[in-house]
Formats: sequence, C-alpha cells, structure tokens
Amino acid sequence: MQKLAHQIYFFDEFTLDVTRDCLLRRTVEIKLRPKSFEVLKYLIENGGRLVSKDEIIETVWQEMAVTDDSLVQCLKDIRRALNDKSQTYIKTIPRRGYIFEKDVTEQGAAIYTEETAGVHLVIEETSESETLEANDGLILRENQTLVLPETSKAGYFFGKRVPIFVTAVLMVAVAVSVAWRFYPKQNKQIAAENSPPMSVSLFQNAQIKSITHVGNIVNNAISPDGRYAVYTTSDTKGESLWLRQIATDSTQQIIAPTNLRYFGVSFSRDGNYIYYLRADRTNPFPRTLYRIPTLGGVAEKVSADMDWCPTFSPDGSQIAFVRNSP
Repeated sequence: MQKLAHQIYFFDEFTLDVTRDCLLRRTVEIKLRPKSFEVLKYLIENGGRLVSKDEIIETVWQEMAVTDDSLVQCLKDIRRALNDKSQTYIKTIPRRGYIFEKDVTEQGAAIYTEETAGVHLVIEETSESETLEANDGLILRENQTLVLPETSKAGYFFGKRVPIFVTAVLMVAVAVSVAWRFYPKQNKQIAAENSPPMSVSLFQNAQIKSITHVGNIVNNAISPDGRYAVYTTSDTKGESLWLRQIATDSTQQIIAPTNLRYFGVSFSRDGNYIYYLRADRTNPFPRTLYRIPTLGGVAEKVSADMDWCPTFSPDGSQIAFVRNSP
C-alpha cells in the first residue's frame, strides 16, 4: 500500500484539487489548461496578498522566456472557468498585480492506494477537524472513498476493521464485474431498448447545398474531415480530376484533361492522398490504381488489375478491393 499527500482548496462552490490537478464546481469538473491551473493555484495559495505579474511568471513559467500575454491568456481562462466577469474572485490592480479575494479553506490528507485483482481501492485519512466529528467510525463519501480518521486509533482500524470491510468490498466488486461480463448481450439489449428512438424532427431543419455547378461530374468523394471534395469531369477534351474546398468554394485542377477514364475516386484515411483507378478510354479493363497528393503533385502507381477503388483499414495500412478473374 502506497501513501501519497493530498492537498485540496475550497472556496465558494469550487474545489481546487492540487493532487489530481482538477478544478470542480460542486461535482462537475471544469477544464483548465495546465499553466492556467498553476496560475490559479498560486493565486489561491497567496490569497489576500497582492501578487505581481513578474512573481507569477517567474513561479509558473520559471526560466522560460514568455511575455505578459501568456499570463493574460491564463487569467482569461480562469475567469471564464469561474464566471468571474466582475472580478469577484481575482481582482486586478492596474500596473501592480492581482489579488485572490475569496476566503479559502484548505484540507490536507493522506491517501493510501492499493491495486488488487483489477480493483483500485483508495483510503483517505481526513483532516483533524473532520476526525472530531467522525469519532472512531468509518466515513463512506459519495465518491465511494473510504476515509479513515487520523486519530490514535488509526492503527486499530488498519489492524482489525479495515481488512474485513475491504474484503467485503472487493468480493462485491468482483461479483459485479463478472456478472457484467457474463451477460454482455443482455446489457446491450437493455441499453438499446432504453435508448430514445431517432426522431424525424432531427432532419426537419436540414439544408441541402449544391457543392458544384458544372453539371458534368462523373465520380466524386468527400474527404474524411469533410473539408474537401474530389471529383472527375468529362468533356470534349477528356476527363480531368478536380479538388474543391467546400467552405470557400475554391477549386483546383489536380490532373488536366486526358484521353483516359477515371473510376472510384476516394481519399486516404488521413486525407493526405487521393486514390483513383485509371484505364484506357477504348478498353476499361484492366484498371490500375494510382494515388496523388491531395493538394496536387506527382501521381504514383500503387497496384494493377483492380476493378474498383479500394477501401482502407482504420489505420490506413491495408486496403481491400475487388478483382474480377476469368
């Protein structure tokens, strides 16, 4: 069993858990960037005192060379997280620094962690103020953490009561885990039955937009991120390959008109390449698979004798395709 330090600060409806690097509003975690978290932590630890910009930058960024704008951005993040538009929590003193105005309650505790057969057990020792109310009983918090009073009877708890209680908790946890894995189909069926049906109202506000207006498109595909469309056009000069940025409607020709035919264009999984099958206009078989960088470049032959453009594995390392054979 490993013993770790645990430091928590409380102010209003917020909890700053220094050990777990998280900010909570009641029970909901609020996301903060690492540097923003460190700035808030330093201001709270120096609550009620004027802290200069240079002091914060020197402490949080240490020997890194940063501008005041980095600190300003962190404070914007913090004020957004605390909804502190009126500077109720962090007051700015022009040309001097910042003061954390709210009263802060600090709680220190010791955490004992143990990993047993896939079950993670956490036992906390409460602060001195909490142990007075707990007497010599165990406290079970809402997050299912066992809290041990930090009194002279702590050895008694670890020696006699905890092993029995921990054994019971582990047995229940293992039983629930086995039951859940033993009935996966029933669990999925129950979840499916309880999920709300898809409503037609989801599509009532859908809008249809014309991406191109040329009218002579033969093949087309949309990139995985939805930003680009690739298509082939056919006219008296032959077939050509085009790329269109959907958001801006800008168009770029990838391959100029040629006396060839293109089939089944598609994007690679990462969107970096366009794949297409190429064949002679007079004889559509056999077809050869090529790829070309999405923004244009030199076409590269991938494989011969395919009848349709391939589909890709999730990691993009394998392809599946159709090949006809006599």
